[in-house]
Amino acid sequence: EILGISVDTKKDEANWQNTIAKFKLNWLQYLDTNGKETEKLFIRKFPTNFLLDNRGVILKKNISPEDLELFLKKNLN
Repeated sequence: EILGISVDTKKDEANWQNTIAKFKLNWLQYLDTNGKETEKLFIRKFPTNFLLDNRGVILKKNISPEDLELFLKKNLN
């Protein structure tokens, strides 16, 4: 499952929503106004991605699409 979190100001919310629609980002999207929640998680680089297991444990951080494909081939039956 993919989840998107955008760190923007409240005044940029319309632009954020337009971008989601324009690029057809059809997965869950959340707005972290002014980065309050991402700061708590020490996320300071954008974009950042995490690969989690079914328990929510972080397996990889900032994994490239190529490395993700290799990881999934190696770890999924």
